[in-house]
Amino acid sequence: MNGDAYTKNSALSALAETHADPKYRPSTAADPATAFWGLQLRAKGLSLLDILRPPWSWGTKTWKSFTGYYGYVTIKSPFAYYAALAAVYAALAGWVLRATFAARDPQDLPLLAAAAGAAGGVVLLSLYHSWVNDFQAQGRYLFPSLAIASIPFARAATRFDARDVRIVRALIAVAFALSAFSFGFRGLARIAKAAGV
Repeated sequence: MNGDAYTKNSALSALAETHADPKYRPSTAADPATAFWGLQLRAKGLSLLDILRPPWSWGTKTWKSFTGYYGYVTIKSPFAYYAALAAVYAALAGWVLRATFAARDPQDLPLLAAAAGAAGGVVLLSLYHSWVNDFQAQGRYLFPSLAIASIPFARAATRFDARDVRIVRALIAVAFALSAFSFGFRGLARIAKAAGV
Protein backbone atom coordinates (compact mmCIF):
# COMPACT_ATOMS: atom_id res chain seq x y z
CA MET A 1 0.00 0.00 0.00
CA ASN A 2 1.40 3.41 -0.95
CA GLY A 3 -0.64 5.41 1.54
CA ASP A 4 -3.07 8.26 1.06
CA ALA A 5 -2.38 11.56 -0.66
CA TYR A 6 -1.68 13.39 2.59
CA THR A 7 0.96 10.85 3.62
CA LYS A 8 2.62 11.00 0.19
CA ASN A 9 2.63 14.80 0.14
CA SER A 10 4.07 14.93 3.66
CA ALA A 11 6.84 12.52 2.68
CA LEU A 12 7.64 14.56 -0.47
CA SER A 13 7.73 17.80 1.54
CA ALA A 14 10.05 16.22 4.09
CA LEU A 15 12.37 15.04 1.30
CA ALA A 16 12.36 18.48 -0.31
CA GLU A 17 13.06 20.12 3.04
CA THR A 18 16.04 17.83 3.60
CA HIS A 19 17.60 17.66 0.15
CA ALA A 20 16.53 20.68 -1.89
CA ASP A 21 18.58 23.82 -2.30
CA PRO A 22 17.42 26.31 0.39
CA LYS A 23 15.65 28.54 -2.13
CA TYR A 24 13.42 25.60 -3.21
CA ARG A 25 12.51 24.26 0.24
CA PRO A 26 8.83 24.30 1.25
CA SER A 27 9.67 26.20 4.44
CA THR A 28 11.12 29.15 2.48
CA ALA A 29 9.02 29.03 -0.73
CA ALA A 30 6.81 31.97 0.26
CA ASP A 31 9.65 34.18 1.53
CA PRO A 32 10.59 36.75 -1.14
CA ALA A 33 14.03 37.26 0.40
CA THR A 34 15.17 33.61 0.29
CA ALA A 35 12.92 31.67 -2.09
CA PHE A 36 13.34 31.09 -5.81
CA TRP A 37 11.77 34.09 -7.57
CA GLY A 38 8.96 32.14 -9.29
CA LEU A 39 7.65 30.09 -6.35
CA GLN A 40 4.30 30.74 -4.66
CA LEU A 41 3.64 34.18 -6.10
CA ARG A 42 0.21 34.44 -4.48
CA ALA A 43 1.74 33.81 -1.05
CA LYS A 44 4.34 36.50 -1.81
CA GLY A 45 1.56 39.05 -2.32
CA LEU A 46 1.18 39.15 -6.11
CA SER A 47 -2.37 39.26 -7.42
CA LEU A 48 -3.56 37.14 -10.32
CA LEU A 49 -3.72 40.31 -12.40
CA ASP A 50 -0.07 41.05 -11.55
CA ILE A 51 1.18 37.92 -13.28
CA LEU A 52 -0.74 38.83 -16.43
CA ARG A 53 1.06 42.18 -16.66
CA PRO A 54 4.76 42.96 -17.22
CA PRO A 55 7.24 41.92 -16.08
CA TRP A 56 5.50 38.54 -15.60
CA SER A 57 3.32 38.66 -18.77
CA TRP A 58 2.02 35.12 -18.31
CA GLY A 59 -0.29 35.22 -21.34
CA THR A 60 2.28 36.55 -23.79
CA LYS A 61 5.01 34.20 -22.61
CA THR A 62 2.67 31.20 -22.65
CA TRP A 63 1.51 32.01 -26.18
CA LYS A 64 5.11 32.33 -27.38
CA SER A 65 6.04 29.06 -25.72
CA PHE A 66 2.93 27.38 -27.19
CA THR A 67 3.82 28.47 -30.72
CA GLY A 68 7.63 28.59 -30.71
CA TYR A 69 9.96 29.90 -28.01
CA TYR A 70 13.33 28.15 -28.06
CA GLY A 71 16.40 27.52 -25.97
CA TYR A 72 15.74 28.26 -22.33
CA VAL A 73 12.88 30.55 -23.41
CA THR A 74 15.42 33.04 -24.71
CA ILE A 75 15.12 32.62 -28.49
CA LYS A 76 11.93 33.92 -30.02
CA SER A 77 10.52 34.78 -33.42
CA PRO A 78 9.49 38.28 -34.52
CA PHE A 79 6.23 39.70 -33.16
CA ALA A 80 4.68 39.39 -36.64
CA TYR A 81 5.06 35.60 -36.49
CA TYR A 82 3.09 35.28 -33.24
CA ALA A 83 0.45 37.72 -34.49
CA ALA A 84 0.09 35.92 -37.83
CA LEU A 85 -0.24 32.53 -36.17
CA ALA A 86 -2.87 33.92 -33.78
CA ALA A 87 -4.80 35.24 -36.79
CA VAL A 88 -4.62 31.84 -38.54
CA TYR A 89 -5.84 30.02 -35.43
CA ALA A 90 -8.64 32.55 -35.01
CA ALA A 91 -9.66 32.06 -38.65
CA LEU A 92 -9.74 28.26 -38.17
CA ALA A 93 -11.88 28.69 -35.06
CA GLY A 94 -14.14 31.06 -36.97
CA TRP A 95 -14.60 28.52 -39.74
CA VAL A 96 -15.55 25.85 -37.19
CA LEU A 97 -18.05 28.21 -35.53
CA ARG A 98 -19.53 29.20 -38.89
CA ALA A 99 -20.07 25.58 -39.91
CA THR A 100 -21.45 24.69 -36.47
CA PHE A 101 -24.00 27.50 -36.36
CA ALA A 102 -24.97 27.04 -40.01
CA ALA A 103 -25.84 23.37 -39.41
CA ARG A 104 -28.41 24.25 -36.74
CA ASP A 105 -27.98 20.85 -35.11
CA PRO A 106 -29.24 21.02 -31.49
CA GLN A 107 -26.43 18.68 -30.36
CA ASP A 108 -23.70 20.99 -31.63
CA LEU A 109 -24.04 23.87 -29.20
CA PRO A 110 -23.71 21.79 -26.00
CA LEU A 111 -20.69 20.02 -27.52
CA LEU A 112 -19.13 23.33 -28.51
CA ALA A 113 -19.82 24.83 -25.07
CA ALA A 114 -18.37 21.77 -23.30
CA ALA A 115 -15.24 21.85 -25.47
CA ALA A 116 -14.78 25.60 -24.96
CA GLY A 117 -15.28 25.19 -21.21
CA ALA A 118 -12.84 22.28 -20.94
CA ALA A 119 -10.19 23.99 -23.11
CA GLY A 120 -10.65 27.20 -21.12
CA GLY A 121 -10.29 25.15 -17.94
CA VAL A 122 -6.91 23.87 -19.15
CA VAL A 123 -5.74 27.45 -19.64
CA LEU A 124 -7.06 28.53 -16.24
CA LEU A 125 -5.39 25.58 -14.49
CA SER A 126 -2.06 26.50 -16.07
CA LEU A 127 -2.50 30.13 -14.99
CA TYR A 128 -3.49 29.10 -11.47
CA HIS A 129 -0.49 26.79 -11.17
CA SER A 130 1.83 29.62 -12.18
CA TRP A 131 0.29 31.87 -9.56
CA VAL A 132 -0.01 29.47 -6.63
CA ASN A 133 2.85 26.97 -7.11
CA ASP A 134 5.56 27.78 -9.62
CA PHE A 135 5.55 30.43 -12.33
CA GLN A 136 5.85 28.43 -15.53
CA ALA A 137 4.49 30.27 -18.55
CA GLN A 138 4.91 27.20 -20.74
CA GLY A 139 2.73 26.47 -23.71
CA ARG A 140 3.11 22.71 -23.32
CA TYR A 141 0.61 22.89 -20.47
CA LEU A 142 -2.00 24.03 -23.00
CA PHE A 143 -1.50 21.10 -25.39
CA PRO A 144 -4.49 19.16 -23.98
CA SER A 145 -6.71 22.01 -25.18
CA LEU A 146 -5.79 21.08 -28.77
CA ALA A 147 -7.17 17.57 -28.29
CA ILE A 148 -10.33 19.02 -26.76
CA ALA A 149 -10.74 21.55 -29.60
CA SER A 150 -10.33 18.79 -32.18
CA ILE A 151 -13.74 17.34 -31.21
CA PRO A 152 -15.91 20.25 -32.43
CA PHE A 153 -13.45 20.77 -35.32
CA ALA A 154 -13.91 17.17 -36.51
CA ARG A 155 -17.70 17.47 -36.20
CA ALA A 156 -17.74 20.76 -38.13
CA ALA A 157 -15.45 19.29 -40.81
CA THR A 158 -18.15 16.76 -41.76
CA ARG A 159 -20.25 19.72 -42.87
CA PHE A 160 -17.62 21.57 -44.89
CA ASP A 161 -18.35 22.03 -48.57
CA ALA A 162 -15.56 21.99 -51.18
CA ARG A 163 -14.85 25.72 -50.70
CA ASP A 164 -14.64 25.30 -46.92
CA VAL A 165 -12.22 22.40 -47.33
CA ARG A 166 -9.95 24.48 -49.59
CA ILE A 167 -9.91 27.40 -47.16
CA VAL A 168 -9.28 25.22 -44.10
CA ARG A 169 -6.48 23.37 -45.89
CA ALA A 170 -4.94 26.69 -46.89
CA LEU A 171 -5.10 27.96 -43.31
CA ILE A 172 -3.48 24.76 -42.01
CA ALA A 173 -0.77 25.04 -44.68
CA VAL A 174 -0.08 28.65 -43.67
CA ALA A 175 0.14 27.62 -39.99
CA PHE A 176 2.54 24.83 -40.90
CA ALA A 177 4.69 27.13 -43.06
CA LEU A 178 4.87 29.78 -40.33
CA SER A 179 5.76 27.18 -37.71
CA ALA A 180 8.40 25.59 -39.95
CA PHE A 181 9.93 29.03 -40.58
CA SER A 182 10.03 29.77 -36.87
CA PHE A 183 11.51 26.39 -35.97
CA GLY A 184 14.05 26.31 -38.80
CA PHE A 185 15.18 29.90 -39.10
CA ARG A 186 14.79 31.03 -35.50
CA GLY A 187 14.93 27.98 -33.30
CA LEU A 188 17.48 25.69 -34.92
CA ALA A 189 19.61 28.45 -36.37
CA ARG A 190 19.95 30.38 -33.11
CA ILE A 191 20.16 27.45 -30.71
CA ALA A 192 23.36 26.38 -32.44
CA LYS A 193 24.79 29.91 -32.07
CA ALA A 194 23.74 30.13 -28.43
CA ALA A 195 25.41 26.79 -27.75
CA GLY A 196 28.58 27.96 -29.51
CA VAL A 197 28.34 25.34 -32.27
